[in-house]
Amino acid sequence: TLICDALKGTLAVIIADYDALDVRFLDAANPPTIVGPTQHIANAAVFSLIVARSRADIARTAGSSIAARATAAAVDPRGNPVVWEVVP
Repeated sequence: TLICDALKGTLAVIIADYDALDVRFLDAANPPTIVGPTQHIANAAVFSLIVARSRADIARTAGSSIAARATAAAVDPRGNPVVWEVVP
């Protein structure tokens, strides 16, 4: 599925549909665009920020060159990244 250019300036969250329920609930007032980890974002520049659980999810969805610039946005108690983000 291709994500359309009509979403310019919005947040994209790459997450499985089941887990997206939490995101939809917590961000109900200003919901982000939910992108499945197997979907393809044709033009990542339409988003102001892309967030995912792994750099690999960003690479699969938005491309390896975008994923290479992603940084850890949150870590678990052991210091392992659990959320990655990138400005396309």
